[in-house]
Amino acid sequence: MQNLTKHVQNENALYDLWDRGDVLVIGLSGGRDSMCLLDVMHRIAQKADLTLIAAHVNYGLRAGESDRDMLAVQTYCDDLGVSCEVHSVTTDKSNATEATWRDIRYDFFADVAVTHGARTILTAHHQDDQAETLLLHLLRGSGLRGLRGILPLSTRGDLRIARPFLHVPRTDIDRHILSFAVPYRDDVSNQDSQFTRNRIRNDLLPLLTEQYNPQIISSLAYTAESIQAEMSSSSLPPFWDLADTGTSLTFSRTTFLTCDYPTQIGLLRHFYALLTQSDYDAPRSFALECRKVIVSTKNKHQQITVSDLILTCKNDIVELALL
Repeated sequence: MQNLTKHVQNENALYDLWDRGDVLVIGLSGGRDSMCLLDVMHRIAQKADLTLIAAHVNYGLRAGESDRDMLAVQTYCDDLGVSCEVHSVTTDKSNATEATWRDIRYDFFADVAVTHGARTILTAHHQDDQAETLLLHLLRGSGLRGLRGILPLSTRGDLRIARPFLHVPRTDIDRHILSFAVPYRDDVSNQDSQFTRNRIRNDLLPLLTEQYNPQIISSLAYTAESIQAEMSSSSLPPFWDLADTGTSLTFSRTTFLTCDYPTQIGLLRHFYALLTQSDYDAPRSFALECRKVIVSTKNKHQQITVSDLILTCKNDIVELALL
């Protein structure tokens, strides 16, 4: 993969995670993923006029270790010149569940966002998290909504939750941390086998990787992404500008751009199926490459060949045709 900073900038172009000049709240645990995200966003913020606010929750679950996590977060934020808000949990923890901690965390993030006038919270969920989530839902039993996994962009009340690392393998995060000496804290509770997700991460995924599919993490992540696109395409809006001749189809670029990202990807995959009469999914690269050209503002007239189809954009008219 290319460097993480460039990748995250591309993710923003794809999913509209933030706009220039935005205030962004970054959920910061002190672990390698979130500290890496802060480092990457700090590099981007200087060029995109972004204001970053770090938000850290000290659950107090690991005695002095939790306090050292908080200190590491505060120290790194000070080093970068990033404001840091901290919430220390003082309520009874004896009967708390993972859902309890998640609600506490996101309620605090929301409070920080409101205080600072932010509309978007960034979290450091990555490709490995996506694979774990898909397996977790599959093992527990799930419909399509569960199997679509984690979304790149979702909402919680009036706030947006953006995940710019969602298509990033954990190994790339490790590489960035080593390259730029990003400090972080390891949470020993991630090794606790009483939690199903930890057993999936530490036992099941390594087994599947070694004995079944060396690319199992990226395969599972792609499956979740495919289900997201399928769910979008199953409820596509009326695409009233579509004209289909059998060997080519045309549609309005303006109409296409009114759709959100998953719907756009679903539309392009649907168009691929119409033209090729294929029973198989469109190649992942097809929808991504087509969308990149359609949303581009560089030229009024562009043409590319991808997956045995020709895409032509001329002003507001987009045409897909068989070779």
